[in-house]
Formats: sequence, structure tokens, C-alpha cells
Amino acid sequence: MATNAYSMTFHGDVFDFVNPKPEMFSMETIAHVMFKIPRWNGHLADDFPWTLGHHSLLVHDLLQKYRPEQAEFGPEALCHDGSEVLTGDPPGPFQASSW
Repeated sequence: MATNAYSMTFHGDVFDFVNPKPEMFSMETIAHVMFKIPRWNGHLADDFPWTLGHHSLLVHDLLQKYRPEQAEFGPEALCHDGSEVLTGDPPGPFQASSW
């Protein structure tokens, strides 16, 4: 069955949502795009452009500082919102009702 459920990534790769494969997406693309997507779809009270990338770095740094015995999970902390480079950063109530 043919599908049109795909997206072109920043680096020109094609990502198929129906049949995803690891080689369809690079860590470089994830990292690059995470710093372009605003947290909470831009609905912040201040003027600072808080992004998924900033959030992920903060989670990583907090893990290193407060849970040094779990430092091996640093890569997971950095990539925990990686899927949002394709979906955006949906607000929590939407996520809870949709997933």
C-alpha cells in the first residue's frame, strides 16, 4: 500500500512515518532542528526563545549535577524529546488526550 505519510528533513533526507528506519534520520538533523523548535509552541510569558534544544541541555545538565550515578544516561537526556523534531512540541494536555 502506497503512503504519503512522509516528511523531508532539514538535511534533505526523507522520513517515512509509516515505515520509519533509523537511517532515515541523523543525529545531526535532530540536534539542529531541536534548537529551532520553541517549547510549548512558543506560548511563553517571557521573550527568551526557549527551544527543545535548550530544554534538552538543561535536562542533561540536571542529570549530571543531581544524579551523577546515572551519568551514563546523558545521551538519553539529550534526545528524550527527539521525536518532536517531526511533531513539534505539543502542549501537555494535548499530548495526554492524543497519545
